[in-house]
Amino acid sequence: MTSTSANPAVDDAVLRVEDLVVELEVEGRRTNVVDGIDLELRRGRTLALVGESGCGKSMSALAILRLLPRPAARLAGGRVLFDGQDLTNAPVRTMRRIRGRGIAMVFQEPMTSLNPVFSCGEQIAEVRRLHAAESRSKAWERAVALIEEVGIDRPADRARQLPHEMSGGMRQRVMIAMALAGDPAVLLADEPTTALDVTTQRQILDLLDELCARRRMAVLLVTHDLALAAQRAQEIAVMYAGRIVESGPSDAVFRAPSHPYTLGLLACRPVLGKRQERLPSIPGNVPDVFDRPSGCRFHPRCPYAVARCHEEVPAAVEDGPGRMVACHERTTVRARGEWIDA
Repeated sequence: MTSTSANPAVDDAVLRVEDLVVELEVEGRRTNVVDGIDLELRRGRTLALVGESGCGKSMSALAILRLLPRPAARLAGGRVLFDGQDLTNAPVRTMRRIRGRGIAMVFQEPMTSLNPVFSCGEQIAEVRRLHAAESRSKAWERAVALIEEVGIDRPADRARQLPHEMSGGMRQRVMIAMALAGDPAVLLADEPTTALDVTTQRQILDLLDELCARRRMAVLLVTHDLALAAQRAQEIAVMYAGRIVESGPSDAVFRAPSHPYTLGLLACRPVLGKRQERLPSIPGNVPDVFDRPSGCRFHPRCPYAVARCHEEVPAAVEDGPGRMVACHERTTVRARGEWIDA
């Protein structure tokens, strides 16, 4: 489990995910799309969940709030502990109270997440009416204040606009305002800067950082962008084919990765000031969820793989203060410290 705080009294855990399993069934075929992951979120800190598309990141976030697409996907094991309460078996009424008020989520695409026939202010105010039992006028005032808090100009006017009347960056800010309206302790941000230009991306991420620090929220940042994770998160969990393969403090993991997949992801980044005719790449693709290899799921793409990797699933073991890694060859990987490009 990812746990890196040196001072639990200050950075206390508010959400723990333990051995979470999400089963997917399509046309009679079943598989665990999320296969026994552990995560820990602490107040005022950001944990980045990174990995290639299709590895199970978004499914993990949806599973925390029990928003999995039914009937295809279901929670098949593990626990989600929010302030000590297990949400996996909580009544529907309890989940409705927690969603938005205790744990909120910012989805990937705001245009499909916002209701096109209601103004942005009305959609934010609805959260206040449901979770804070405020009157319509009081909820509207709070919605306007939240729109201003997330950095949108002319908040009173913008609150009356429909989603299609706003830019992509503004809609994403409205989504963040909706997420904050219930004063949550945990924010799940699933690719919150998808399809935004670089300048707007930075503004949105700066805003999340500021709000996280000011409100002491625990943030789960789901992303495939390693550079973004390095800049924004204090902890990182690297996911591959449904499993966490490496986790720990971001600076320690990026400085000296112990898993070949993390090493490969870092090698694929262009380095400012370093001239390279060809960037290294990880060969192959993330395996199909219904046809995953035996043993270590990364071994068909791994330059460090040995015979043992083909047969035996590597257990997650401690690899330094607050660090965990699941790799049979972790000592060799750490010692060599470079991606072997085939």
